[in-house]
Amino acid sequence: MIFGTMLLTACPDNNPIEEITNDYIRLKSGSTTIQIGANETLVSVDVQSNCSWSASITENSNWTDLEITSGRDGSGNQNILLATSANTTTSARSAKLTFSKGSGGIVSFTISQAAGTASLTILPDNKHEFGAEGGEYRFTINSSSDWKVTSHPTWCEIVGSPEGKSGQSSLTIKAGENPYTTPQNGQIIIEGEVPATIQVTQQGKDYSLTVNPLSLSIGATGEKQTFHLTCNGSWHIVIKESSWCRVDKATGSSNFPSGEDIAITCDPNTAESTRPNEITIVAGPEATRQTISITQTQATRPVVTPPTNLKQTSTSVSIYSSFESMFDVTEYGFSYYAEPAGTSSEKTYKVGSNGGKSGTIQGELAIEGGKKYHIRAYAISVVGTAYSDYMLVETAGRRPSSDDNDSPNL
Repeated sequence: MIFGTMLLTACPDNNPIEEITNDYIRLKSGSTTIQIGANETLVSVDVQSNCSWSASITENSNWTDLEITSGRDGSGNQNILLATSANTTTSARSAKLTFSKGSGGIVSFTISQAAGTASLTILPDNKHEFGAEGGEYRFTINSSSDWKVTSHPTWCEIVGSPEGKSGQSSLTIKAGENPYTTPQNGQIIIEGEVPATIQVTQQGKDYSLTVNPLSLSIGATGEKQTFHLTCNGSWHIVIKESSWCRVDKATGSSNFPSGEDIAITCDPNTAESTRPNEITIVAGPEATRQTISITQTQATRPVVTPPTNLKQTSTSVSIYSSFESMFDVTEYGFSYYAEPAGTSSEKTYKVGSNGGKSGTIQGELAIEGGKKYHIRAYAISVVGTAYSDYMLVETAGRRPSSDDNDSPNL
C-alpha cells in the first residue's frame, strides 16, 4: 500500500489523474486547458502519449461548430488540428477534448474560447433603395447578441420574423408600389447589445398618361361619347360640372397596358345656349394630369312649316302644317287673329299633345265672312314654343240686312 501511494503522488500536479497503468496522454504544454482566442479559427494541439488513442469533442452543446479536422486517431506523440468559427457572442464558451485509450480508459482536457466583443454587422450594407414598383430585399445580420426590429417606415413591412438570435441570421423587408412622384425614405431601427440602423429609400413613380381626344362636342340631347386613356399606374377622374355630366368609370389602374375607352354621358341641354365642361384625368395622387374640354351644343325649338289652306267655306277653313323637333313636342295647334283686332286678340286652337319629334298639324277653324284672318301653326317642346309664318285667309262678305243701314231715311 505504501508503494501504491508513492506512485500516485509522483504524478505531476498539472496533468489529469490517470488510471495507474503504464499508458499516458498529456498535452505538451503541460496544461489541462486549451485556450482559444475569440477570433481564432484554427488551433494546433501537441499531444504526447505512449499508447494508441482516439480523440473526440464532447460537452459542446453551445459550441456545435467546433471540430477535429486532423489527427482524430493516433498513437504516441502527434498534432491535432481543431477548427471553429470566431466567437461573435459576448460569452466565453467551452467544450472537452476527450481521448479514449486503446488499452481502455479516457482522458479529457478543457477547450475554452474567449468571449467576443459585442458587435452587430449588416451585410451587404446597412442601406437599400427600392424602385418605385417596390419588391423584397434580404439583409444578413451577424450579431453577438439577440436582436429585434423596433421601428420601420409605414410604407415597408417586415417579411417573416422581426427578431434574430446571436450569430448569423437574416432580415427581409418588403415595399409596395410608391404611388407618388416624390421619393420616400425612412429608417429600420434594430435594438440589441449593439443597436443598428438601416436606411431605406424608394424612388418616386414616373407616371405616363395619355388621353385622346382632348376636346369633345356633345349634342344637346346628350348622346354618349368616349375617350381613350392609357396610364402606367392608378388614375382618377374629376368632373368640373358633375351635376349634368358623368363617366362610366371614375377610377382605374394599369390593368390595361394598351389603354381603355371611358364613356361620357351628359344630360340633355334644354337651354338655347351651349354649355362648357371639363373632365380632368389625374394619374396617381399628385398633379400628373390631362384635361378634356367638353362643349354641349344648345337646344333648338321645333321647326314649324307655314300652314296650307286645304279647303275653305264661308264659315270654316281646313288647314295643314307639320313640325320637326329636337325634343318631344308636348302641344301643337294653330293660333290666329282677325283684322283689325291685331295680335293682341290672337286665339289658340289646340290640335293635340304628345306629338313626338315630328308630326302633322291639321284642323278646321270656324271663321266669319267678310274678314281677313292671319293664321299660324305652333308647336311646344321643353325648349319653348315655336311658330310658323302667318297665312292670310280672306273670306267673302255676306248680304247686308236693313239693320246694317245707319241712315235708313236716306
